[in-house]
Amino acid sequence: MITKDNLPPTYQPYEQLTLCSNLLIGGGHLIQTGNSFPLLIGKGPTPQIWLEAPTDPSGKAFAPLVSASVATHP
Repeated sequence: MITKDNLPPTYQPYEQLTLCSNLLIGGGHLIQTGNSFPLLIGKGPTPQIWLEAPTDPSGKAFAPLVSASVATHP
C-alpha cells in the first residue's frame, strides 16, 4: 500500500498536472483512500504511473497493478 511514509523511491511529483481540463498545482495527489494513494502520476522520461487496487471488501489491503508504468499483474 502506497502512503505518504512509503512513496515509491523513483516517484517525483509534478509541480503542475493537467488532468482532463483540471489543473492540479503544488504536487498533490489525485486520489487518496484513508492514508493510501491508489493512483500516483509522477515525472519521468514519460509520465510514471503507479496503480493499486483493493483486495478485500474493507478497502484496507491493496495489490499493485502498475508500478512505474509497468504492469505487475497479468
